[in-house]
Amino acid sequence: MHTTGSRKKFATRSMAVRVALLAIMAAFTFGALALFVNTTTEAGTIVNFTVNSSSDDHDAIPGDGICDTEVGEPRICGMRAVLEEANALNGTNSVDFTAANTKLATFAPGPPTVGGPLPEITERIIIDASTNPDGFSIDAGNIPSGEDGLVLALGSSGSTIMGLDIENAPGNALVICGGAFHTIGGDPDEGDAPAGQGNIFR
Repeated sequence: MHTTGSRKKFATRSMAVRVALLAIMAAFTFGALALFVNTTTEAGTIVNFTVNSSSDDHDAIPGDGICDTEVGEPRICGMRAVLEEANALNGTNSVDFTAANTKLATFAPGPPTVGGPLPEITERIIIDASTNPDGFSIDAGNIPSGEDGLVLALGSSGSTIMGLDIENAPGNALVICGGAFHTIGGDPDEGDAPAGQGNIFR
């Protein structure tokens, strides 16, 4: 009888330990789930940028959430800078335009080293120049032979390109890698740009 009583006491303690462990595991699971949801929400936030300059300079601090070729006011945001900033951030970024054009420079020595092709787009991005009456022109005539005007690389799936005029690229005006799903252009009768929501590649 004494042995049986010991077994019952042990079984009771064992059950209590198991219940406590299950409670801890449940709390950890729900905590981790909440953290995951918060992280996903943060990463899914759309950051909006406005290209307000024809500058071809680099972004001053890629990843800080600010498109600016120089630290401080006034903010100068060109096409190269906004792509560098967008690539450094997780999730979707949207870009609209008040500037009308940019001319890609040849490679230049010294800081900041600017020039050459634009950085390949590696995050989902919405580039919409269709609301700008002048659209936005990228003159790629000065970049090295064989280079492309704009490249949607792996990681950019689901991007949108509207209202751009990419001209004089030595290679292709626009290259899409990996067969990802993108929206290239739209209704030419919608928007204020020369081709509406469409793009001009020449």
